[in-house]
Amino acid sequence: MSDDVINGQSVYLTDNDLQIFIEVDEILKQAVTIGDPRIATQFGYQLYKGSRLQGVALAKLLHGLQDRWDIFEVSGIQDDFYSVMLSEIGTAESTTRRYVNMWDSIFMNPNISDDAKKELLGKPMKTLLLLPGLAHDEIEGKVSVDWSRVANMEGQTEVREYVRDIRGIATSSSTAVYTQLEVRTGRMIARRDGEEPVVFGLLNMDKMVDEKVKIAIERIIRGIGMQEI
Repeated sequence: MSDDVINGQSVYLTDNDLQIFIEVDEILKQAVTIGDPRIATQFGYQLYKGSRLQGVALAKLLHGLQDRWDIFEVSGIQDDFYSVMLSEIGTAESTTRRYVNMWDSIFMNPNISDDAKKELLGKPMKTLLLLPGLAHDEIEGKVSVDWSRVANMEGQTEVREYVRDIRGIATSSSTAVYTQLEVRTGRMIARRDGEEPVVFGLLNMDKMVDEKVKIAIERIIRGIGMQEI
């Protein structure tokens, strides 16, 4: 799985997992034998395309599981959704939240056309994770977004600049202020490039087992447009 999905975490690899590296050796030998690198580059393209699609597919899976978690609880599952995702898949709570939020705000969003969604499916997760705040702002009537244009943008930098422009955030590193939520501790952090980050609030994430608190905290996150880390 791409490190877009489980960033910074090591995973235990089985012999079956390691088979892909054996395939790489075999493909390289074939390319050298026939004197043509294209057999290797075609294989590389499949790996590259697959890693992107796997990340987005995981977001859909996590969203679908959370949406149906009450069914599993009725069936006897006692652990909370985020604990099970961490133990069974390996995604930290912050990662799971970001992926679920991304899928919900982009691919469940009626304001985005099916054609645009199809194009967005092929974008890297790091690019897609830039978009939820923009989508929430549009739902609240704060901005108007040209999603077809976003879907056809080439790189992450172009998307980021568009998001900042639409949301009215200064692109100058000397003036841009970013807000982040440290999910593990609940600390709300304000950042500006070249300056020390400042903690300006604390959310009691432990209380999110209460549905009322969960909804309230999610509203705060969306309202401020905080990035979850």
